[in-house]
Amino acid sequence: FFFFKQKTAYEISACLVGSEMCIRDRYYSSQEKVSCLVNYFQRIMCFSGDELRRKVQYKRIVKDVEDNNYEFWEMLTDNMNDIEIDNQNKIEEQQDCIWVDFANKFIGGGVLKTGCVQEEILFMICPEYLASVLLCEKMQDNEAILIKGGEQFSSYKGYGKTFEFDGDFKDQRQLVPESQMLDLSLIHI
Repeated sequence: FFFFKQKTAYEISACLVGSEMCIRDRYYSSQEKVSCLVNYFQRIMCFSGDELRRKVQYKRIVKDVEDNNYEFWEMLTDNMNDIEIDNQNKIEEQQDCIWVDFANKFIGGGVLKTGCVQEEILFMICPEYLASVLLCEKMQDNEAILIKGGEQFSSYKGYGKTFEFDGDFKDQRQLVPESQMLDLSLIHI
């Protein structure tokens, strides 16, 4: 037998206040996410020339779990050089590097729901990543998804429930002529 404690009116009202605040916060961040998308569509409506020919590539990378070649890693003797950790700036402010997103097993995480942390923010400020939500099924432990050539369209401030659209962003990354993609790679692991 299970016995459940009956909640007092005070306990119920405290739960409701917390829920009301949570719903309000989710509603606010959802409005801000929509602002990022509206900004994207306003921008692409004005595209012309090379901007219309620019490509974005989505690639699933699968590591064969039967091929655990640990001996290869043990043979390496070179030290890793030129690693720089920047804990003062946002991921998207980094240039000439690969962005790494320790992703939800469903790419995009809660981007189409109420989520508004690292992965969801990247998908809102770079809306071309949203196509991967449709193209890529649940990632397995031995998989990663590489997106090359996405462009950042929006600025933001805050994180989680304090996330706010902070205006248009002009991405300064160069178009690589051979691939017709911007020089930006994001890997979701």
